[in-house]
Amino acid sequence: KKYLKKNFKNKMIIGKNFALANLNVSNSIYPYYNKKKNLIICLDGYITNLNMLVNKNDVNYGEPQQLEKLFEKYGTSLFSMLNGSFNILIFDLNKDKFYFSKDCIGSKTLYYSKNGILSVSSSIKHIYELKQERFIFNKKVFDEFLVHGTIFGKETLHKNILKVLPANYVTQNRKSHCYWYPVKKEKPKKVSFQQKVKNLE
Repeated sequence: KKYLKKNFKNKMIIGKNFALANLNVSNSIYPYYNKKKNLIICLDGYITNLNMLVNKNDVNYGEPQQLEKLFEKYGTSLFSMLNGSFNILIFDLNKDKFYFSKDCIGSKTLYYSKNGILSVSSSIKHIYELKQERFIFNKKVFDEFLVHGTIFGKETLHKNILKVLPANYVTQNRKSHCYWYPVKKEKPKKVSFQQKVKNLE
């Protein structure tokens, strides 16, 4: 808690190589900080299947402790196991590792800085409040935005700010990893008339 009081001022966490701006965290239990393991977990949203994933002995633990135990067991594979509407961020301060992810549908926005100190927020304006970035208009995607009303891929109208795609998690080196793909339906096999008759026999 002392770490959070010192470093989580105005809903911002400032680390050695990263900065976390406002995440719209409405639940008072977040950010969760485990002092012994030097681990921070932030969750924006809700997870519907958490109790189904943890061991029976861990059901009575609070939500952040359950997430902590699952992350220790499954690592980044955990993101593909979660159902709900959420952004989740996990800081391993001992290893100086940082993971942030959004759900498969991408129901919530999550942005991060392209260069310099890694800044992450659910709102672009809060990244600018960290004063690590200045606005540069992204001309490359403007035509796409005018035609479609949206921008496909990670780019935004802000040249120095990217968005996390649905079913993706990003690491501290800004590499994006897709953890879930839609199931591809197999094409039906062509069967001759004679084979269909045989199948009926």
